[in-house]
Amino acid sequence: MTTPHIDERIAELLLGDVSDGERESLEAHVAGCARCNQELLHAADAFAALALALPAEAPSPALRTRVLDDAKPPRFAGLIERVAELFDVGVGKARALLDRLDDPAAWMEGPVPSSWVFMSDVRGPKLEGAFCGFVKMGPSIQWPAHKHLGREYMLVLEGGFRQDDGVEVHPGDLHVMEEGSSHGFTIFDDETCISAAVIFGGVEFTSAAVKLGDLSK
Repeated sequence: MTTPHIDERIAELLLGDVSDGERESLEAHVAGCARCNQELLHAADAFAALALALPAEAPSPALRTRVLDDAKPPRFAGLIERVAELFDVGVGKARALLDRLDDPAAWMEGPVPSSWVFMSDVRGPKLEGAFCGFVKMGPSIQWPAHKHLGREYMLVLEGGFRQDDGVEVHPGDLHVMEEGSSHGFTIFDDETCISAAVIFGGVEFTSAAVKLGDLSK
């Protein structure tokens, strides 16, 4: 007895509109039937051509935004490894920290107007006892002169500043201040400056009016 061909089920098989049991039976038939195998290949080609012939449908704004956001590299992608090294943590933890920089709730007011601080407990054993976090300063802000009571590392992520002695610090620069050194600086015009900072021993401002509060602890 000749086994019936599956002409009427080919479209269902291609579209997945069959049960698991039916799929196994239909695929077993196709594997042993040269005619149905050829018909299945022709049908697959026709389906592919039909898909190309249909007019493209624009995605919804929400879907388009989500796809584009997923395709974008993370913020400060080129500095993730350097932040990980600075904070003595893995790359995954460094990326998670950088992802939080756009969250207003992560920041507290800094010691001078238009400055903010993001204090982090994510740090490696090499940073025991140091302040570890991020500092954000608005355009043209003058950071008052201060003395470093220990070594300070500041990795600029965005924007930059000019020290009182004229030295400029730009994105990607790791600026190091030694214990006992002093300086003040001014943020570049029209740019917000964000830096990752590790500070040992704290700092002492020249002006008694400037207070560090919790940052000195």
